Amino acid sequence: MQVHQQDDDGYEPGVFRIKLVRQTDKSVGDLMPFMGQKGYMQTGLTELDALNERFGVTGMGRVFDFGSSDKSSDALPAHIVERHRAWGFDLWYELRTRDKMAFEELLSAYGSLEEVELVERVSRKELTSFTPNDPDYTRQWYLQNTGQSGGTSGADIGIRGAWEIERGQPGVIVAIIDEGVDFNHPDLSANMWAGIGYNFRQDMPLIYPGNHGTHVAGIIGAVTNNDRGMAGIAGGSGTGDGVRLMSCMVFHPGGDGANFHTALVWAADRGAAIAQNSWIYSSPGIQYFETPVRNAIDYFVMYGGGGVMDGGLVVFSAGNEGTNADHYPGAYEKTVAVAASNHHDEKSDYSVYGTWIDLTAPGGEYREGAGEQTGMIWSTVAG
Repeated sequence: MQVHQQDDDGYEPGVFRIKLVRQTDKSVGDLMPFMGQKGYMQTGLTELDALNERFGVTGMGRVFDFGSSDKSSDALPAHIVERHRAWGFDLWYELRTRDKMAFEELLSAYGSLEEVELVERVSRKELTSFTPNDPDYTRQWYLQNTGQSGGTSGADIGIRGAWEIERGQPGVIVAIIDEGVDFNHPDLSANMWAGIGYNFRQDMPLIYPGNHGTHVAGIIGAVTNNDRGMAGIAGGSGTGDGVRLMSCMVFHPGGDGANFHTALVWAADRGAAIAQNSWIYSSPGIQYFETPVRNAIDYFVMYGGGGVMDGGLVVFSAGNEGTNADHYPGAYEKTVAVAASNHHDEKSDYSVYGTWIDLTAPGGEYREGAGEQTGMIWSTVAG
């Protein structure tokens, strides 16, 4: 016989459970507790009933109640009933007392019965759900869609469930191959990579922050739960434990770009695990896919990952042309191509689509006259 106890604050008051030994309860439904005239639960087992009277047990029922009695219209198949018996589910009963008593004596008394294999308290449970305190989190329908932007509740990326598993790790470096990131932004600075990044557009260390690069950075890794701004997908829990954002500036803010291939190799060599690319070739078709860029992607896939992944992950936008043409580099088999959905979980009107798309994620949508209510993506911007 085993007795399990906890501190008073850790369990439900007045509730405990017993597991009977097999010879006492031979089949499902044999033990049928009832409220006797003396005001306590009776079972027909003399010693058990005596304790029920002594401790004022006013409720007793099966812990595993699957409607398996022959009297139930939802009777379980015989092989399921036998499987439950093999696991001992039919031996467990939950008992309730009328008083919030000290349970040490009660547990000892029930545990001394030869019919009882195990007695224990019922631990309290609570819903664990991380809700960040960032004031603009409620605008981020793509993280948790409650219909706040006029969209469909639940049309989001399911972030709250993901946050119960992981909220970000400083060892994961994400190379943002885009415009420059505003590395001094109050909602980004704490999650910037130690080396900040590099300006590949002009081949120099000085980075010029751009709205798009900063916007992407915020979605990925704005510091979460810091009581300001917005929440990043992998921004951590407010203790400096988010991913690290590496700014690889290949576009001048609002201008053209250069040296995309160099940025991919440079990032892999410096420990980046993920390369985020919100760019495509201006024209569709494999003929526009340059060999240096393909080689750089292959290099990142092989040698990226830093100390946290075996190889790197290269993510590309599928494109914004609204066609089903193959757009590279996203259409390349070694990248992850991402199409865009709106806040109704439908394809965004501008998004490229096709069988080569790997996944679809919220990208927002803008319709003239509707403004933010169409579900734009709320994130950080430069300055």
